[in-house]
Amino acid sequence: MSLNSMDKKKLDDIMANIDAKNKEIWNTIVDYYNTNKYTHQIELAVVWEGIFTELLGYKLLNGDIEKQRRLRMENGELIIVDLILKNEGQEEFVVQVKQHDIPFKTGMEFPLMRAIDNIHTDFGLYICDKIFMFSYDQSRSDVNQARVEIEFVKNSAEGIKFVEFFKKQSYDKQQILDYIFSKDKTLQAIKDLKKELDLVMLRRILVKHYKKKYGEEDINKALDQFEFNISFVADNIQSVQTAADNQSRQMMAVNNNMNNIANIDNADSKFLPTIGHSTAQNLYNATTVDAYSPFNHSPTSHVKLLKEYYINNEQTSEEQFEEFLVYTNYSVLVTLFYKDGNKISEVWDIETFTSNSSLERDLYFKYLRNWQDKDIVKVRLDLEVSQNPYRQFAPNYKI
Repeated sequence: MSLNSMDKKKLDDIMANIDAKNKEIWNTIVDYYNTNKYTHQIELAVVWEGIFTELLGYKLLNGDIEKQRRLRMENGELIIVDLILKNEGQEEFVVQVKQHDIPFKTGMEFPLMRAIDNIHTDFGLYICDKIFMFSYDQSRSDVNQARVEIEFVKNSAEGIKFVEFFKKQSYDKQQILDYIFSKDKTLQAIKDLKKELDLVMLRRILVKHYKKKYGEEDINKALDQFEFNISFVADNIQSVQTAADNQSRQMMAVNNNMNNIANIDNADSKFLPTIGHSTAQNLYNATTVDAYSPFNHSPTSHVKLLKEYYINNEQTSEEQFEEFLVYTNYSVLVTLFYKDGNKISEVWDIETFTSNSSLERDLYFKYLRNWQDKDIVKVRLDLEVSQNPYRQFAPNYKI
């Protein structure tokens, strides 16, 4: 065996070991996906932080991952980026995580596009029922950005490719962008063919084929005896999968909504009279589904936890409340109201709250995890402020 052939065999063995390891990592990611399919979005962000650190080799101590950055857009919109992955301090790509049982719909990725544009990265990941790799080109509209979809299926070639691309040791931005553009080009070609390939086109092809042997009139008469139908395999598979997912969510809805109805009934008889008509009406009004809120007990929940924020006993918005915390770091009085009419108050010492912090996230992990199971129906946060701590930023807000 020559030296060159030995080197080639050794290289092949190394590549085979790398492929096997990437396959193992991808299958582990799929296991995490299946285990956490109905987990709240906030907790999922923590899961994916663990995937990037434990499985893909990024280091928190090296500053490879930034969490929960808050971006204020020019139009006033607030976007919280779940994860920003960095390489030697340089921001490489952003990651937005949503509940994994929620199917992707066009428009859901728009905040991701705003974040990519704001941070000046070239692409990002949107993770829900699939992984979506989006590139960002300012010359394209949001709906026309190039993308790649990766399903959470074990031993998937695309999934193994995902691991190869996003492992810290093999990360190459240009390779990822080339892959996205190549896949998107193929996808666009398929879409164009699907538009062109209809029954009329099929009939023309058949007529052209058989004209070598038969007359056109005879061919058309013969074709009239047939019933043709064109369908696309991927569309059929997607329809079946969507139906299965919907059935699964509906089964969850039966159990959860029965609990929700009981909660509302009990709240009506026990809790609501003790808090006044206006608050009772607010609780009944707070039944709009917020699919992305961590305060939903399940993706099919129809009851939304009532949250109230007060500064010096004057009700205010969550945003205003957060702004005071940024510039004061005062202690907050947290009061939890239960459906049986009881309530519990506790002083929450918030030592550090910055513009990158998330009040909703911190509140959830400290007090409101599994809030429906604990029969919590409302939470009130009180802040006592002696003077306006940021008059230069909010001069019109009087203390």
